[in-house]
Amino acid sequence: MLSMAATLGAANPYLDLDSGEPLVSQWSGSEWGDGIKAPTEDGRPMSAAVSVRRLARMPWGQIVRMRFDVEGDREIAPVYLLVRNEMILELAGDDIEFVIGAIAGMAKPPHFDPQNVRATSADGRSSVPDGAGEATVTTAGGVSTYLWSHPSGHFRKMVWSSPLGLVEYAAGSGARKDGFRLAPAGPDEFLANEKLGKLALGMPDGEVLKLLGGPAGSTRPVLQEATGEWVVDRSWPDQGLELGMVADGKDGPWSVGNITAKAPCRLATAGGIRVGSLEADVKAAYGKVRSAEDSVPGKCFVAGSIFGGVIFDLKDGVVTRIFLGAAAE
Repeated sequence: MLSMAATLGAANPYLDLDSGEPLVSQWSGSEWGDGIKAPTEDGRPMSAAVSVRRLARMPWGQIVRMRFDVEGDREIAPVYLLVRNEMILELAGDDIEFVIGAIAGMAKPPHFDPQNVRATSADGRSSVPDGAGEATVTTAGGVSTYLWSHPSGHFRKMVWSSPLGLVEYAAGSGARKDGFRLAPAGPDEFLANEKLGKLALGMPDGEVLKLLGGPAGSTRPVLQEATGEWVVDRSWPDQGLELGMVADGKDGPWSVGNITAKAPCRLATAGGIRVGSLEADVKAAYGKVRSAEDSVPGKCFVAGSIFGGVIFDLKDGVVTRIFLGAAAE
C-alpha cells in the first residue's frame, strides 16, 4: 500500500509529499455497467497503477496530481488536489495548468468553495449543496470521507486515512448503469501473479522438491515472533536459489514464504526479469508499480513495497539479486 504521508508529523495527515518524484502503487477493485459482464453483483475485477506526484510546493501547502492508469478500456480522469495543513481541496478548470500556476505563485492560501473540500483534519461533519446533489465530508478517528450523492443514485466517494493517504476512490451513475471502486492492493494481491520460473509464493513443499530436487542445505525451524510462523531457510547454491519456507507449526507442513535468486540462476519473474537483466529493462517491466520510498537508483529497485513485492538488487546497471516476498514486517 502506498503511504502518502512523508512522516507521522506531516503537515497534512493524509497527504504530504517530500519530493516531486512520482509515487506509484498498484490498486484493485471492481467495475460495473450496462455493457459489463460481471460474475457477481459486486462487478468485474479491475486494477490500476496509481501515480501520485507533487506539482508545486508553497510555504503554506502543495499541489498534487493523482493519475489512474487502468488495465482495460475504462478511463479515470486525473485528480488535482490543493493540499493545506488542515484540509484537502480539489482543483478544476478548463485550463488546469493555468489554475495550478496561479495558485503556486500565491503567498497565502486562496479563498475556497466548501464544495471543493475533499478531506479535513478536524473531526466533524459538514454538508453543502453541490449542483443537484449534496457533498458531505465526515471526519473521525483519523479517517475523512468525502461523499457526493444525487437522488438518482449518482455518487463520488473518497476515503482518506492517516497516515496512509487515499484508501478508497469510487464513482458511479444511478441504478448501477456505470461505475467503479478502487483501493490500494495489499501485498498478497500484488504478489498473487508473480513467479520466478515456476516457483511461486505459497507453493507447497512437495511441489518445490519436484521442481528443484532436495536442497543442499536447510536450517532448523525458528519461530518468528512478529508473524507467529515457523521458518526454515533452504538453499540450492548450484541453482542460485534460496527459499524461506514457512509453516504454522514446527513440524510443518511447509510452503514457500520468500524466494531469493542469485547467479547462476536463470529463472525469470512474471515481468521477464532475471539475474543479469539491465536496470532499464526492470524499469520498463515494473515502472508502474515502483516504490519511490524504498527504491535507490542504481542500487535497488522495489516493485510493490518492502512489505510485499519484488526487490531487484543492482550493480553497474545490472540485476545481481532478485527477492520475492516481504523484506519487512
